[in-house]
Amino acid sequence: MANAFMTNQVPFFSGWANCPWPEPANSSRAQCFIKDILHLWSTMGLKNPIHQKEASLALLAAIGGNSPYLAELSLKDPTFFAQLLHHGPDTITKQVFQSLREVSPSLSRQETAKVMRQAKHYMALTCGLADIGDLWPLEKITKTLSLLAEHTLNIAVNHLLLTSHATGTITLSSPTDPSYKSGFIVLAMGKLGAYELNYSSDIDLIILYDPACHQENDSLRHTFIRICHDLVSLMSKPDENGYVFRTDLRLRPDPASTPVAVSLLAALTYYESMGQTWERAAMIKARPIAGDLAAGEDFLKTIAPFIWRRHLDFALLDDIRGMKLRINHHHSRKHLSLQQLTHLSKASLEEKIEFLLGYNVKLGQGGIREVEFMAQAMQLVWGGKREELRAPSTIQALSLLAKNQLIDDSLTRQLITSYTFLRQVEHRLQMYEDRQTHSLPTTIEGLKACAIFNNAPDLDHFITNLFNIFLQVHTAFETQFVASSHLASTPADLVSADLIGYLQKLGFDAPEEAADIISYWETDGLRALKSDRARKLLKTLLVPILTAISQQPSQLIVLKRFDHLLAVHRAGIQFLSLLEYNPALITRIITLLGSSSFLATYLAENPAAIESLLSTENPLEVHQSALIQIAELAKKYSSTEELIPHLRNIVCSEQFQISVEQLEGRIDVDEAGVARTNLAEAVISSLYKSVYHEHKQKYGRIPQGGMAIIALGKAGSQQMMAGSDLDLLMIFDHPENNAESVISPAGRKGTRKQHPLPAGQYFVRLCHSLIAALTSPGLEGPLYAVDMRLRPSGSKGPVAVSLLSFKHYHESQAQTWERMSLTRAHIIAGPAFIKRKVHVAIKQALSLQHQKGPETTKQDALAMRNRLTKDLPPASIWDIKLRAGGLMEVEFIAQTLQLISTHPSTRHPQAAQVFKALASLGEITPAQAHQLSEAEYFWRTLQSQLRLLIGTTVPKTPLLPLSTFNGKILLEDLYKKFPHATLENLPDIMASYAKTVRILFSELIGKPD
Repeated sequence: MANAFMTNQVPFFSGWANCPWPEPANSSRAQCFIKDILHLWSTMGLKNPIHQKEASLALLAAIGGNSPYLAELSLKDPTFFAQLLHHGPDTITKQVFQSLREVSPSLSRQETAKVMRQAKHYMALTCGLADIGDLWPLEKITKTLSLLAEHTLNIAVNHLLLTSHATGTITLSSPTDPSYKSGFIVLAMGKLGAYELNYSSDIDLIILYDPACHQENDSLRHTFIRICHDLVSLMSKPDENGYVFRTDLRLRPDPASTPVAVSLLAALTYYESMGQTWERAAMIKARPIAGDLAAGEDFLKTIAPFIWRRHLDFALLDDIRGMKLRINHHHSRKHLSLQQLTHLSKASLEEKIEFLLGYNVKLGQGGIREVEFMAQAMQLVWGGKREELRAPSTIQALSLLAKNQLIDDSLTRQLITSYTFLRQVEHRLQMYEDRQTHSLPTTIEGLKACAIFNNAPDLDHFITNLFNIFLQVHTAFETQFVASSHLASTPADLVSADLIGYLQKLGFDAPEEAADIISYWETDGLRALKSDRARKLLKTLLVPILTAISQQPSQLIVLKRFDHLLAVHRAGIQFLSLLEYNPALITRIITLLGSSSFLATYLAENPAAIESLLSTENPLEVHQSALIQIAELAKKYSSTEELIPHLRNIVCSEQFQISVEQLEGRIDVDEAGVARTNLAEAVISSLYKSVYHEHKQKYGRIPQGGMAIIALGKAGSQQMMAGSDLDLLMIFDHPENNAESVISPAGRKGTRKQHPLPAGQYFVRLCHSLIAALTSPGLEGPLYAVDMRLRPSGSKGPVAVSLLSFKHYHESQAQTWERMSLTRAHIIAGPAFIKRKVHVAIKQALSLQHQKGPETTKQDALAMRNRLTKDLPPASIWDIKLRAGGLMEVEFIAQTLQLISTHPSTRHPQAAQVFKALASLGEITPAQAHQLSEAEYFWRTLQSQLRLLIGTTVPKTPLLPLSTFNGKILLEDLYKKFPHATLENLPDIMASYAKTVRILFSELIGKPD
């Protein structure tokens, strides 16, 4: 490789001239180096770049006077050093890596070791100069060092695999590409995995092997263990050419009990049963780097659920803080409290210097590890729900956390700046003598030399800047990892001592019964509180919990709901840690428990929904993000069975979040309706694509055929409420000459032979598959309840109808009520050409109603209303939909009048828009339009609020069960447009609106029975 750099000309690379070279910390050593290197170049016939003598001397002095290691490398190969000055670091790096890619695995071991070590020397010198000359940013330096490790590891692994193949101990699938399907996996961990390798760093590896790639090889385990030992030796054993990288295998599963190479099955079993938090954090940075890369990727995908938990787990913050405390205990002799560290920041320079002598910039307080732990902790908490956070690089992870509003922007900038500076200091320390050190010098002279090497103006500036960074980082670390237990304004021991008295003081309505519930928490009766840690957490949180409950109207009911919420949590530590690290969540949860029996039940049945309460983002942005996530999931999972659980998680979380936002007044009934409908449409569209893909694989396709999914009812008008069903209609079409499916030969592979299906049967089966997917049961229930009764012929007809049948039905058999339901039709999925045809057919079906005439249409609508009054009488005055003068009558007016009208502007799925259009055409008066629109909004808002508060079951008594929810919440959304409403006069206001609607119904449609 050295011959590639031979030359007798050394024109100075222009980029070096403007580098801010540090002054030599040791002038005499700098002069000796300059003299030696100039002498060597002279004896070799090389020319010194005298035309830029000042710049070249500054460069040589910076090397010789600050880093004995870089000076030694330069003198060891002055030809390469000259060429580095000639070409610059970027060109040299490309040349070195290209030469490494061309290394043959068939070289002898001695030749292989020499090539790798020589490359290490070249790149150490190149990165060193690019670093101290400030030509490369930190990310480029660490990535270049990481790529050097990656190239050399691949050379070593391929050489060893081919050698074993040649001796017959293993049989490779492809000797020309030894790693391919070799079953030998090298995972890069730590900084190597994240492309963040230090200047003089160990490389952390986990080595696995897959016995399935070498069946009937009884000695395989011993062979791969030997290859592993040889790999470590080839990389890290010093010889006359030095070493490549020191290699550490202690991050493998259970290193005290397992061999250096671990089988895939043993590794998977370990992580699934015994994996710890620190191993989850370590695996964030894991990546296959050498050997069988495809097998390595498969392994990481398999253990992804171990790393990235489905639910938020703030309990791991305590684990990570515990890890840091153990590091402090073993590695830091200068551990101070945050208060002491803050006090020291105001001390004299001499006191700061005394503290920083020998200080560990990696493991000390405010050091590199604390920045890494902050990023990894937040990644582990949120990464299970947000895949975009799963970045191995610390800087990239911090940036993504800030982008997702999980870390403050200003704090992120501060942490990235601090991390970058500390890594630079770390590199200078290691660059001095190629030692894996992270500690500052132990003498003032050493600190002065370190300050000079870091290009600081003076020691004062260097020490002050360094200390401030440590303080800022440690303050951020403590803020993140120290929970808010100080919120307990009253000691929990005092609460326990006189619990009944304390509850009376808080104003509990039944303190004795409440005390019995709380006392039970101190036993191990609840599964969530069986561990000492869980009970300790609850004791810490008890006062803020009880304080929040005391502010609710019915404290005992709320306490019982919280008790039920505790009881359903299998892992109380996770739930209570969530509250400990997010104290504002306590008040929010208690308010919900006191506001809505429906949401309290939902929380108990879906404990993971609590996590959605953490969001403080703009609601509309959050819901838009969920729609994007659904689309991405549909691309990622081709299997419907795999897709459904992920969709169910999003639907449950979103439905709950929309309900909470509506209950808290952050969005109104219209915005909530649109959000719920958009969610349903996104789910249907993604599921339909998945179901149709599998359907085609099984039954083929109907050429030029397709099916459209139409939403009716609340989904059609984009006014879905909590608990709304999906009223769906499915229409298919195909050319007459394509009356059965065509199955491609490729579609039959791996499945039993299928016969073509008639088009009708084909689409009916497709429809059933989609409905089955939407209603598939799970722990959280189905995605949606589906109602198909609004299709032609109702429940007696096929679930999917052809476009031709749909047209014929409406030409000859359709009743007025069926066309009324079509006024809210909205096509949400299907091929574009089918959607266009169906849209035209629906318009034609609605226009056919004109043939019956206005009076007949009104009579039919009136008859339908009378029939529903008889068959489905209202349960009470709270039956907003069915009561006389209620929401149904408002909607009947809108639907009937737009069927009668001949103007297209009245064709709208939302009643308010219909009334507005009718008034502008003079078909109803402006006063009637205003009264109907106001009544429609009142009824819909009230119905939506009642569903949030008490669920979909209508109370059968005239009195609302106010004891089950906070009655004030009922009025908050109504009060915005109906400020005269109170709990006392609400029934009278309802009666007034009902009377108005009934009068208008009688005037515009006909008088009901």
